[in-house]
Amino acid sequence: MFSFAKAFEKTVSFKGEKVHVITNGGGYGILSIDAIIKNNLKLAQLNNKTIAFLKKQLHNLASISNPIDLAANATTQNYKTAIESCLNDENVDILLLNVLYQLPLLEVDIIDVITELNDLKKKPIFVVATGGEFTDNLRKLLEENNLAVFTFPDEAVKAIKSLVDYYSKK
Repeated sequence: MFSFAKAFEKTVSFKGEKVHVITNGGGYGILSIDAIIKNNLKLAQLNNKTIAFLKKQLHNLASISNPIDLAANATTQNYKTAIESCLNDENVDILLLNVLYQLPLLEVDIIDVITELNDLKKKPIFVVATGGEFTDNLRKLLEENNLAVFTFPDEAVKAIKSLVDYYSKK
């Protein structure tokens, strides 16, 4: 119930149940996909234009399907490009970001990028952030900037499922 309340408070209303995952940790990407399937949500499939753009912009991706796996060398700019692409793709209803801060190329400015893109209110953005004290501080900053942040993919997906169910009844 707490996860639903947090998600309801921090996200924009939406229609649809197609979730797209962006991650910089393959394991968390797989856990996210498993949770989406387990909760009977749909995996978003990027359109061909988005796929072509991402292939051109992000050469070293581990995967451009679902999830978009930015791999261990992900940068803030990689996240920005991937998030903007998904926000503009009509096949995506909801974004789930796994942001693993302990990787050396990901800087604190990821908070600003995610916040700015969330402020556009195009689609709901959920964040999974796992780690130690540093991650806890960054998680608090995201929450203060109106994002629903969770520790594990399963928590985030359950909140997404609750919102999908809620909005589908309206």
